[in-house]
Amino acid sequence: LGTAFSKLLEDRPKEFQALQAWEAALALAVPAATRELAEWKPLEKPQDGLIPMQPWVALSAAAAAKSNAAMPVGGTSRLLRDLCDAVLLPRLRAALVDWSARDPEPCLQLVERCRDTLPAEVADEVATQLVLPRLHAEVEAWDPRIDRASPHLWVHPWLPVLGRRQESLWAPIRFKLSACLERWDPKDRSALEVLKPWRLVFDPANWEPLMEKVLVRLERALGDLDVRPDGQDIGPIQDLIVWIGVAPIVGLARVLDAALFPQWHRALRDWLRAPGCDFSEVLQWYQGWKALLPEALREQGVVQKHLTQGLEVMKFFMAKASGGAEEEDEPPFPSVASSSPPPVDDTSCASPAAAATPPAAAAADEVSLSLSDYLAEVAGEEGLVFRPKKALHNGKQVYQFGAASIYVERNLVYAAPKVGQAGEWRAVSMDEVLNLARIAPAAGAARKQR
Repeated sequence: LGTAFSKLLEDRPKEFQALQAWEAALALAVPAATRELAEWKPLEKPQDGLIPMQPWVALSAAAAAKSNAAMPVGGTSRLLRDLCDAVLLPRLRAALVDWSARDPEPCLQLVERCRDTLPAEVADEVATQLVLPRLHAEVEAWDPRIDRASPHLWVHPWLPVLGRRQESLWAPIRFKLSACLERWDPKDRSALEVLKPWRLVFDPANWEPLMEKVLVRLERALGDLDVRPDGQDIGPIQDLIVWIGVAPIVGLARVLDAALFPQWHRALRDWLRAPGCDFSEVLQWYQGWKALLPEALREQGVVQKHLTQGLEVMKFFMAKASGGAEEEDEPPFPSVASSSPPPVDDTSCASPAAAATPPAAAAADEVSLSLSDYLAEVAGEEGLVFRPKKALHNGKQVYQFGAASIYVERNLVYAAPKVGQAGEWRAVSMDEVLNLARIAPAAGAARKQR
């Protein structure tokens, strides 16, 4: 039937256009195509239902070439568009009812065949209208607490097909992963396997809050580590090292700075002060720690600072033992970026990192992370950009929230003054920060016009 109308268009183009023969073609094509596709199984034999569409695709292209009147703004003729809407999409929708989104391959092959046979915008509609809603439903049903199958196995294969349209899945996936990290123990390496595939897929607004939570949990685990000259448990350190290449290396170095090195320095000094200390054993202990840390961590300035300071302390005590440093003072503890120096009281039950960080401060850090998650969710709902900027204020990460610049400290959101206005950063409510995010672009445009 499609071939017959194509021949009519080729032989009698003026009559075809004058009589608007495509209307008759559509009226005849819909029932014919409905009968032909009734037994079609798209997921098993996608070509069987698409091959009969080829004459209609050719007719649509020929009609479009001969008359702009047959063309809508989208680029595909009304004939093909109406035929697909009336027959093809309903048949595909019915066939995909029983399709499991966790088995992407059959549907991927179907969509690829659609892209080979149909115009691009029609094939894109198949993916957008039929596949994307099913992926959304599967993400909503996914529970990472009991489901060990990572969603990247059935989400990532669609990246070449759906592209940026798939970004609507990132926020719900991140929220579920974030909830699991609240009680995550770094000994459980499964979190690494689940998060690693998303490093190059998530945008910074979805990836960095997850990494912040990972770093917090790693810091707590290291804070409970007892650094000692013998029988050292290096499990928590290895649990941190495996995150190299996934978590930011600067963040991992910061965790060592805050949670490990205060205890490490204290253990080193206690050993060097002990009567009859064997300096060769201390040197081997030092070299063992240095070798334990991969080069990527050793190259970080904060780690180099601590290793150099440890070497200076060893040199001081060795010189003192030989009578060459009697007049010198013992080198001070190095400063720690995110916590106070470790306490001197060795009888305390609390770990040095826990003693150095007041409970209120730890709770405030958790509130800040939860608040950043909430801001990301609000930004997604409001259609606003939420992402880290290459800037810090008072040591805190600055974020772009719509047109506003903000940072989070404890349980408060601080906003920068408007562009062109003097003032200080100030604490704002959610209503205020939303207003700043929405009205700032208009204000900036008005200033440009003036």
